[in-house]
This record gives sequence, C-alpha cells and structure tokens, in this order.
Amino acid sequence: MEKSTCSNCGKENPVNYKYCFECGYELPKIISVEVVANEKDNHSAKNKKISVLGMILFVIAFLTFFFGAQYFFFSPGNIDKNLLKIASQLNESCPMMADSETRLDNAMAFENKVFQYNYTLINVDINEANPNEMKKILTPQITNIVKTSPDMKSMRDIGVTFKYSYKDKNGIFMFDVTLGPGQYQ
Repeated sequence: MEKSTCSNCGKENPVNYKYCFECGYELPKIISVEVVANEKDNHSAKNKKISVLGMILFVIAFLTFFFGAQYFFFSPGNIDKNLLKIASQLNESCPMMADSETRLDNAMAFENKVFQYNYTLINVDINEANPNEMKKILTPQITNIVKTSPDMKSMRDIGVTFKYSYKDKNGIFMFDVTLGPGQYQ
C-alpha cells in the first residue's frame, strides 16, 4: 500500500489521506508519473513531456495560492520589504518537493515588486529536452493562471512582476517565464 509522509512531523499516512492523522498538517499531493520505457517511442516521449508539464502547472498553482494568501500581510508602503519576508518564510521550507518531478529550490524578492520562484526539474536533462518548446507551452498556461486566479488578484492589483525560473537536474538553467503587469492585466 502506498504511503504519504507528512512533511511536518514525518509520520507515514495512507496515500488517500488529505491531512496527517498525527499532527493534522496537509499532506503533499501524490501525482502519478508515467515512466517512459522506450525513449525512441515518440508516443511515450510525448506522454512524458505532457506529464512533466502537468506537474509544473501543479507547482505553479500551489505557489500561486501560497503567494496570494500572503498578500494579507502587506501594507502599501512596504510591499518590497514584505515580499522579502514572504520569500524568507517560504525558503524556510526549501528545498521542497512540489511533486515527484519538480523541486522548489527557493524564492527571491527583488526591488520594484519582483518575486521569483526557482525550480529544478529533477528528472529532466537539458540535453534530452527542448527548453524552448517547454517555455512555449508553459508561458500561456502560467499567464492564464496569473490572470485568472482569484488568489492572485491582490498581487495583480499592486503590480507584482512574477518570475518562474527552471533548471534541469544538473543545475543548468533551462528557461524562465516573466510576467509583468502589462502581460496579465
């Protein structure tokens, strides 16, 4: 039977539990990943690419929710300072596995309301992937999430620039997606 380990207390829980039965902390969601048996099979390779992209979108949605909830701590005069606090709070849990393919390494806040998430795709090698194609597919999906997510509304209202940066399993930069207010309003 599959188990899910609580990231708060370390207790193993049945995979279908949403909250840890020991401490009540929300358990990480388990996402099945299709393993490609034969890299030369185009159909299987395409399924793996779609699966990886789906996991990336899950991570974006998770962090969008986390980031949107943090807005309640903002005061108009201290937005950049509060972005730094949020990055620090998030970094206390980093690195963390967002799913079986994607690791959030850290978050960074910069002047002028820029917030960056740094990810590693732990099973992707830049030599076996097409970063331009991945970016081409992900950019409209990330844009749609930022534009339409109710959790992002407060951040859109203050004009935060969101940056999502991706590295491969060897730490080699693959691509980033940057969305400024002009792209999501």
